[in-house]
Amino acid sequence: MLHFPEVQVKAQKELDAVLGPSRMPEYEDKENLPYIAAIVDETLRWRPVAVLGGTPHAVTADDEYKGMFIPKGSTVYANLAGIMHDPEMFPSPDTFIPERFLPSSPLFSPRLATFDLPFGFGRRVCPGAHLARNSLFISIARLLWAFHIQPAVNKEGKEILPDPWNYTNGFNSFPVSFDCKFEPRNEEVVRVIEREGDTAMEQLKSRWN
Repeated sequence: MLHFPEVQVKAQKELDAVLGPSRMPEYEDKENLPYIAAIVDETLRWRPVAVLGGTPHAVTADDEYKGMFIPKGSTVYANLAGIMHDPEMFPSPDTFIPERFLPSSPLFSPRLATFDLPFGFGRRVCPGAHLARNSLFISIARLLWAFHIQPAVNKEGKEILPDPWNYTNGFNSFPVSFDCKFEPRNEEVVRVIEREGDTAMEQLKSRWN
């Protein structure tokens, strides 16, 4: 959202048209928020968490790939980061473009109609894929519904953008902490958040009692 502010504008326009400021997004709104769903897919593509495809695979028979012999029993990892930045499959791969995943967009490829690649391959697809996607959807939808996400500002008043490649090294990769600003979009949003928070606390207290 910091490096591609036009995405935030489009997402909030969709949220405002579907929901308005009087209630938060719910899971039931997903079908009516295709741009938010596309942001989820593009987030998973742009910086995949499991850079080497998650679970390792085993070769079940001798194989050969581009002149390289791969004996049966070899452990194979998928270069997911490389796949997700293949310029043939994803033109301008370093640019965050949710429209890639919108069937109504000229940028959409039919090969992306069943995009589950970030969660594995074949019989080793992550069993938590649906939970992960739904969690990302509700988190992204609610954050963008509630806040303008803006760059932090230094003492001279200049905006500070984080390095888009400053990620941790390892089997799983995530962004190194950075500063930014979350500003409520309007007063009605603040009231809704406070009301939802109070309701949640009441429900928790009733369960504790």
